[in-house]
Amino acid sequence: MKKGSLRIDEILERAALILIVASIAIPALRYLVYCIPAFAILTLLANRKISISEPARPYLLIVLCGLILLPFGTTEGAKDIYLILAGLSVSLIGQRILPTWMTIFLFCAAGFFVNIVSKGAAGFESISINIGSSQSSFESGFSFIFGMLAIWAAYEKQWRNFLIATIFAFLTLKRIVIIGIFFCVFIQLIPKKISFSLLRPAPMILINLLAIAMLLFYGYGYFDHIILEYTGKSANAFGMGRKVLYSSAAREVINDPLQFLIGSGPGEAYRLATDGSAWQEKENLHSDVIKIFTEYGILVFSTFVYLLYSSKKTSVMVFAVYTNLLLMTDNTLIYPYYIYFALLILACILQKENALLTHVGKP
Repeated sequence: MKKGSLRIDEILERAALILIVASIAIPALRYLVYCIPAFAILTLLANRKISISEPARPYLLIVLCGLILLPFGTTEGAKDIYLILAGLSVSLIGQRILPTWMTIFLFCAAGFFVNIVSKGAAGFESISINIGSSQSSFESGFSFIFGMLAIWAAYEKQWRNFLIATIFAFLTLKRIVIIGIFFCVFIQLIPKKISFSLLRPAPMILINLLAIAMLLFYGYGYFDHIILEYTGKSANAFGMGRKVLYSSAAREVINDPLQFLIGSGPGEAYRLATDGSAWQEKENLHSDVIKIFTEYGILVFSTFVYLLYSSKKTSVMVFAVYTNLLLMTDNTLIYPYYIYFALLILACILQKENALLTHVGKP
């Protein structure tokens, strides 16, 4: 490769890291991330090749299917496709000079403290953390990244780094992140024969479809009485408002399941989340598994899950579980920073593993 093209790659990789962290730290700067795909395309043209890693394939599938179904979608759907591409595009050039665990952590920790200052949450009187209600004065998107860093550290048995990242994940509290961290650590501790027999495409497609069915039945109201009886809360309060968000999608899927063989088109999830009311503001479903299922259909959704779990590498499988859990109850599919860091961290892990294999294979 020419020296000039390598320099372009290095600039893009470093600039993307800075822009992505800045977009989480100061939300007003998130628009800077939108320029990343354009720079990535220029770099791809300079390199004259594209690199599609195993972890990138599920997201690339959504981008390609989104472009095909765009005539049946909405303007918001087109925006979603671009947001996914913004997180995906850097990985397509193939990272060569990758940061260490500590480098990524320090960047995110610095961004976290900038975020605290920008929100004015540094005063001791305003500090509050409630895991039960998933509320924290320091809540931010960095929680998703600290969760990945904790899983990475546990995977490499760097327990001090695991503890540090987990503490930061608690501070920036996202309840599903905490669940994801300990669930992924548990998976790493059980025998590989058991975990690998479960974390294969076929059983995970079935599990995800069953999860979607449960979420839709919840939105339809089937579990209202049980939830009230055992928790003392309404079904909507128990799900932090998700029952209302899922209700319209549940009615459409249950009343006319055939339309979801091919999906209703990119962006239609926003209509479902607002119950079709044009006067309401844009609202996310807070469940990307339902979003993919309703917008792209069961065939694309099943293929997405298949690609998510098609790897035979332990590291990729563990992170697939973490991503899958977040997709159940959040909107990480359209968070460029989540896709960017998920692919970057896996690239770091796989590069190190490949280097070790190469070293062991030398005579």
